[in-house]
Amino acid sequence: MQNTGDVAGDEIVQCYFRDPVAQRVRPVRKLADFEKVTLQPGESKRIAFHIPKAALGYYDQDMNFVIDEGLIEIHIGGNVRDTLEADVHFVQE
Repeated sequence: MQNTGDVAGDEIVQCYFRDPVAQRVRPVRKLADFEKVTLQPGESKRIAFHIPKAALGYYDQDMNFVIDEGLIEIHIGGNVRDTLEADVHFVQE
């Protein structure tokens, strides 16, 4: 993240994920984490998010906790619509 402006600024950077391979209907984008950042003019900062494995799971129709293997879409940005996106492949250990 970088402040390219002439004044200090605050931003709340948000991390969302989507599980398109889930066996049940899941949120289009689920908020996984966020961080409030203050940057001075010209300052940049690297931000890292951690999504716990359990956050990817859900309860199926028999109330079993399930975490599906496969594609997970990650979205990071200042709001839910304007994000950088990456796909990762989740595999059970």
